[in-house]
Amino acid sequence: MVTLNSSLFTGLSGVRTAQVGLNVSGNNIANVNTKNYTRQVADTRISGLGSGGLGLVVGGGSTVAGINGLRSSIADQLLTREEGRHGFQDTFASGMAEVEGLLAETEFSGIRASMGQFFDSLEEATLRPADSGARREVLELGDRLATEIRQRDNDLFQFQSRTNLEVEEVVTRINQLTAEIESLGNGIFRSGNPPQDIVDERYRKINELSTLVAIDVYDMGDSRIQVNIKDSNFVLVGEDQYELSIALNGANNNFYDVQLDNGGATPVDITAEINGGMLGAKLELRDTELAGLRRRLDKFAAGFISQFNAVHTAGFTLSAAPNDTGLQFFDPLDPTAGGAPAPPAVDPDRYAGAASSIALSTQLLVDPLDPDQGFDPNKLALSDTAGETGNNVVALQMAALRTAAVVIDDVGDGTADTGTFERYYSDTMSTFGRTTRNAQDKLEGQQLLLDQAQARRDEVSAVNLDEEAVQLTQYQRAFQASSRFIGVINQLTADIINRLG
Repeated sequence: MVTLNSSLFTGLSGVRTAQVGLNVSGNNIANVNTKNYTRQVADTRISGLGSGGLGLVVGGGSTVAGINGLRSSIADQLLTREEGRHGFQDTFASGMAEVEGLLAETEFSGIRASMGQFFDSLEEATLRPADSGARREVLELGDRLATEIRQRDNDLFQFQSRTNLEVEEVVTRINQLTAEIESLGNGIFRSGNPPQDIVDERYRKINELSTLVAIDVYDMGDSRIQVNIKDSNFVLVGEDQYELSIALNGANNNFYDVQLDNGGATPVDITAEINGGMLGAKLELRDTELAGLRRRLDKFAAGFISQFNAVHTAGFTLSAAPNDTGLQFFDPLDPTAGGAPAPPAVDPDRYAGAASSIALSTQLLVDPLDPDQGFDPNKLALSDTAGETGNNVVALQMAALRTAAVVIDDVGDGTADTGTFERYYSDTMSTFGRTTRNAQDKLEGQQLLLDQAQARRDEVSAVNLDEEAVQLTQYQRAFQASSRFIGVINQLTADIINRLG
């Protein structure tokens, strides 16, 4: 037989259930602007069974079994994937744009302008081969061109070096995040029924991690997850955290390789496995785009060195022996071999360092032991015959290099195979510019995909203020009705006591 006392507990359970519902809705509303907050709902259930009298059975009120988050694993995984892709494209596009700024030239400055001025001075020298002013102009503008090439290469190397330091910073942040994800995961597993805010926090950490490095996330059951480097078996977070580390690579300018401590005797190099997120973008910038650009600049500089030295060493100067012939125009690629090409074998890095070291030959200085005295115009070889001051044959040969179609070894086999100098440099800059524009286009496309993934996730999980307003009204009325029910039972209890009194 049902008692008034049990009815009081039924009413009280209704009040408590409504109060929890009000608190959940209030928490949802408070977090309406929290990034990737998951809307929560109270899991309300019947609280036992009781007798209603006359052989009837009614419920014993209600209880809140837990607070659940409204989430879709498919939508969550899609957003995590697109976050990673966007992290890569955003970092890559901004890096390429910054490098493009370093390469910017004006009509009167930069490699292209200096190259044009240098060849113009050679053409002028063909008209006045004995003129000291014309000779000095060739040397000064040749020195300026070499300086521009060195400066451009140094700018690119400094950007590479800065990007390399940023690789270390990203690795440090990845380790921080994986440690936090592991800690949150262990807490979720131990609690059995964790607060949804903790589950949300782990999800936010996973999404931040995905912007730094492309990952795959696997549901291992019992609220456990495993995080791998994307498309690999390299685990970052499982039952334990596996840290990344960095190691100097002597074959790559002492830049950092990325390694994973997977519990083995030595860390595993996973640099080649990283192809997404901010870390992947920085490695792509450092080792592909910037390295490729510097390699092209090395070949460009090597072409100038080898072609001009080959012509200049065969010419005759206005100086007396032993400085009348055989002088280099640029410091040779291999000083011990007089600039001779390396053995014929294809090597893309055959001319590594040419752009960073190109300089007018010290043999052309007034005093090789005192560079401050500058270059000696009489040591410029413009004649093909000794003693002929008006002879311009070598000057014409050097000026003709401007339009020569085969002056640069692009393959890396020791033999020139392409040109001209101006076209090669223009093609290099144009190709880089197209890559930069393509990166920006891809970023804009990726932003659309990210927005779509975010919208899909929000359809399921985001807070809807209109829906929360409805929930508030329902819980408010339930609270009021349960309170009124308790009041009625109290009054009936008082009436019985008074009558029995």
